Order: sequence, then C-alpha cells, then structure tokens
Amino acid sequence: MNSFQFSQDQLDAVNGICNQLLDPNTKSHVLTVLTGSAGTGKTTVVGEIINKINQQSPLTSVALCATTHRAATVLQDITGKPVITGHALFKLRPTVNKYGKETIANAGVCDVPHGSVVIIDESSMIGNKFLESIVDIVTNRTLKLIFVGDSFQLPPPTDICSIFDGSLSTFTLTQVHRQLGGNPVLEKANEFREYIEGIRDIEPVLETDINSKGEGIHVLPHADFVAKFVKKYISYSAGAPVDVPLCTYTNESAINYNSMVRKSAFFLEDVIEPFYKGERLISNSVVMHSDKSILMNNETVHVQDYIEGIQHGIPGYYVTVHGEHNYHTGSRRKKVFSPKSKGIADKILEEHKKDAIKRKSKQGWLDFYAIKNSLADLRPPFAGTTHKAQGGTFPAVFIDKININKCRDETTRARLFYVALTRASKNVYINS
Repeated sequence: MNSFQFSQDQLDAVNGICNQLLDPNTKSHVLTVLTGSAGTGKTTVVGEIINKINQQSPLTSVALCATTHRAATVLQDITGKPVITGHALFKLRPTVNKYGKETIANAGVCDVPHGSVVIIDESSMIGNKFLESIVDIVTNRTLKLIFVGDSFQLPPPTDICSIFDGSLSTFTLTQVHRQLGGNPVLEKANEFREYIEGIRDIEPVLETDINSKGEGIHVLPHADFVAKFVKKYISYSAGAPVDVPLCTYTNESAINYNSMVRKSAFFLEDVIEPFYKGERLISNSVVMHSDKSILMNNETVHVQDYIEGIQHGIPGYYVTVHGEHNYHTGSRRKKVFSPKSKGIADKILEEHKKDAIKRKSKQGWLDFYAIKNSLADLRPPFAGTTHKAQGGTFPAVFIDKININKCRDETTRARLFYVALTRASKNVYINS
C-alpha cells in the first residue's frame, strides 16, 4: 500500500474512522458508516484502517464479516484475512414465532472479544431485523462497528435498510478509481446513481458506447445477445469458474439462461444428467439441518456424487458436494437434498404450511421451516438475479435489460441497472 496514492476523501475516511475507533476516552460501543458508490475504493480504505489499527493499537482484535457468502469471499481474497458472514460471526440463526413470522434468534454466545473492531461489508443488504439483533451484542461487548456499503445498491428483498439514513456517523467516498480511462460503463452507472438521487429527472437510456480500447457498453439484438452468452460457455469445463455472468430480474429468466448454457455445454449427451461430477454450482438459499447451516446463500460448491431418493415425501436427489477450498467451507463433504420438481416440492410445502396454520403453534411453524430450509436449491453459476450479483466484480457482465424492465418500480429498476453495470470492470453486453 505504500506506493498507492490515496485520494483526499479516502484519507479523510481513514483518519476520521480511526480517530473514532481508537479514541482512548471512548468506553462505549461505536457505530460508524463508510459508504461510496462503486469503484470509490471502499475495500482499499478498509485495508488501510486495519493497518492503522494494527500499528496504533496492536492488542485490538479486528473481525471481518459480510452480509453474503459472495461478498465474504471477495473481501477475503482482497484482504488476505479470514472473513465470514455476519450471521455466523454474531451466532444468529433464522427462526419463527408462533404466528409463523420469520425472525432472528441467538444460536450461541457471540465470542467476539470485548472492545473489538468489527467490519461488515455489503451493509446495504442488512435489514432492520438483522440490525436489531446485533445492537444488543454490540452494546454489551462495547464493539466498534464499521458498516461498509454502497447506499445506491439493492436493499434486502423483504426488509428495509436504515444504515445509510444519516443517523450514524458517516464517511462518504466520492472519487472513483475503478474503471478509470473514460470507460462508458462507469459513466452510465453514474447516470443511474444520479437518477436514484433525484439529480436526473429522466431514466438513463442504455445505448452502445465504446471507448478507444473497445471497452464499454455493447447493445445487441436479443438473439445475438443470447447466442453470444451461450457461446461464451459452449466449451465450459464443469468445474471452471464463471468470469462473465448474466444478470436478470426474475429467477425464471435466470433458470432459462442456465438451462440453455448447460444443454449447450453437454450437447453430446443424449440425456442431460441432473448433476455431473465436478460440476460447479451455487446454492440459491441457506440449507439447514437441525438449526445448523449446511450451505450458505450464494455459496459455491462442486458436485462429487448423487443418488435418487425421497425426503419428506418429495422426490429428488441426495447430492454430495464439497465447497471451494477457502476459509468458509474448506473441502469438507456435505450431503444435501435437491428436489426433482419445484412444483411438487412447493405443493407438499403448502400442505405442511396449512397444517402449521391449523395447529396454531410455534412448533408447527418450526416443523414447516425445518422441511423448507432442508431443501437445497442448487443452480448453475452462469446466470442469476441482480440481487445475487451484489458483492462480486467481473471483467464483463451480460445484462438482460428486457427482463429487468419488467420491474415496474422506477427506483428499484434503476438500482437493478446500477448494480448490474457496476459488477463489470470493462464491458457489459445488453439485449434490445
């Protein structure tokens, strides 16, 4: 970091946050926010904050976490330090009350040392339920908490986020460092940001705009868009990483794209197998067994083997997988159950839900969610919803504009385009 030239807003953020964290007169907990649009160097600033803490207060423990498995992986790769999800760090788990409303409960005693600095990345995905759950922990253990995130990204689908409402001490980065050199992708993302802020009255138009390096926005007829995307992975090796994903609005669209790519990748087969040995998949939801998380949301796994079976009356496959070799999962094998048909699974779940309502008891709902959360939703990694893409950065991204335009809420639609655009460091491909 010695050769890196910090901008003034980055220096102000580093010094301001460290002064708050390391003030010897502060005996209580500290809540502060580091925010900025995509490419402003939030992770770089976090790294420098950690360096300063280690230099000025070497006995102070620093814990890194993120709201999603993808974000945790990215942050770990950049910092070289162990990163886990916030729920894992604070020992929290989902549960329900007697009315069937999902809530969050303690799954154990938080073992973060008193007085530690805790950094939470991708904080725009923190809903108020999660925020309320950690406030008591933060207060009781006098933790110094830094929320890091982009206020223009998407909030949780079913909750709101109040972290960026200005009520907390906030340091904002404004100078963009990613995608330098006049890349039109960044310029267009900034237009959507200004539209979200209310600076622009008219929603930005996505048109072909390429710089002298051939990088930027490429708008293609839909048929060409699909063909280019499928061709990208026509020779896909089952365990290879996906460096150019496709962002959609709906799960249905993502499933269709993944199906097309998968059929093309294994076109020599008479029958496409449900799973292939070594195949790289992403868990679309948390998988739990007996209150323990087996797979995290957005966790990448590799298939080792599978057999047909039935669980809770649902036909499907018992799939043995192992995680990426990293801090979060190691290479430990795990067995999960994946339904053959979502329709059949949903029908049986609906029957259990009706039973829970009839029983009018918390146990009935716990039984329902125990079944629901035990079902694995394993998907190919080629396409996914824009919500799922948050926390990742790729050389190029495909954006299904036609599908995203199905979102009728103008602000949400603008955030979808903003997030999708800012996942790319060089190129985006958009259908028309």
